[in-house]
Amino acid sequence: MKRIRNFLSKDIEYKIIALFLAFMLWGVVIFSSRTVVVVNRFVEVVNAKEGYEYHLKPEKVRITVSTISRLAKPRFLNGIKVYIDVKDLGAGKHRKRVYVELPIELVMKVVTIEPPSVRLRVKKKRK
Repeated sequence: MKRIRNFLSKDIEYKIIALFLAFMLWGVVIFSSRTVVVVNRFVEVVNAKEGYEYHLKPEKVRITVSTISRLAKPRFLNGIKVYIDVKDLGAGKHRKRVYVELPIELVMKVVTIEPPSVRLRVKKKRK
């Protein structure tokens, strides 16, 4: 027990520096290789009101995402969500900006959204 305590407490500042440098080197290796991935997604309608129909054109958008090569796998890319917010919209024709929600925002970055906005037609449902 005494040996372990001496090992852990002796030259602690050098051990902390070595641990920090090892962590930094690990981060450089893991996060340095980036790749660009193109994903097509259907646009979801968020905050839709009951009694209204929403028709989008186009229904799909193409998103270009820059990410770490290790995360360019379907299980991570399937978490990308594309939506428009229709809060406080009445009947008529509108143009709304497309928003992208990434599953891991620290290491994924949206490069482009094509098209950046969609046309939206809002109609009241007939009863």
